[in-house]
Amino acid sequence: MKRAATFALVVVFAACVQQTELLPPAAAGASYPFCPTTIDVYGGANVALVGCGGRPALPMPAEDGYFTPGESDYDSTLAGRLQARLAGDPQLTPRFGSAWTVRDCAAEAESLVTLAPPLPGDACGPGPAPQGPLPACLAHPAPLVVLVADASDDHCHGGGPGSIAPDDPDGYARHLAQRLGDFVDARLPQLLLVGPETAWRPADSSGSPAACAWQRLDWDRAGVAQWSAGRAGVTLEGDLQDTFEQHGPCCHALGVVCAPSWFVAGPKGATRVSCDGAQALVDFWYARLSAALLGNRFACP
Repeated sequence: MKRAATFALVVVFAACVQQTELLPPAAAGASYPFCPTTIDVYGGANVALVGCGGRPALPMPAEDGYFTPGESDYDSTLAGRLQARLAGDPQLTPRFGSAWTVRDCAAEAESLVTLAPPLPGDACGPGPAPQGPLPACLAHPAPLVVLVADASDDHCHGGGPGSIAPDDPDGYARHLAQRLGDFVDARLPQLLLVGPETAWRPADSSGSPAACAWQRLDWDRAGVAQWSAGRAGVTLEGDLQDTFEQHGPCCHALGVVCAPSWFVAGPKGATRVSCDGAQALVDFWYARLSAALLGNRFACP
């Protein structure tokens, strides 16, 4: 099963300076009135990385997020791994120093459905009605945010297990776009790196054909694209869904070439990425985060 090309988004909430080959790299990006050494990271399973030692849920109060460098369940999350790489990056330390605060704002079951206020019609289907919004990192939100935007636990539009509604990809995308807008309005990041689900995964650990053939992760892409339409300073980049399909438990069912597994062994771990999968996610997001930091100008002391 061949999937359409996917993307991550780098969304800029500031006036951009048009890039030209005549400008040196330091003057080629946008200018921001903040120093980007405080970062919040959201994104459910793709961020919690429970299959490689990450924490499955935020400690309370969730408003404070999770930031405890040196503790293994923080250091194993995407936030913790980004923190360690930022602090040791020889390209970044001359400009920003080594004192970074990268908060983990994710729970394994987190999505835009739990991060944003409920929308009319969310309670359809057999799945539990969402109880959001989860106030993750609402205390002193960071000006720079990394977000893996997924709403695949929205059971109101078909697209796979857990829903009795007919397939409605347009309605799903519209709801995701609204939730994403509500999330941004609540936290008001000045620079946001956001993309659809980075790593494809089965809908559940059942191994059933329906769990492998679900569509809502694909529909995440359209919702993010719909939200970004008409917004200045949006750059589209690729994600890793096609790669994770090859490294996942559904490769045969999806008709793609199978590669060594990036998921935790055993049926109960089939939706959790292993340490190899976690490394791929960290490399993906660190490349985009460091490019944003190096390619723009910030007001640092």
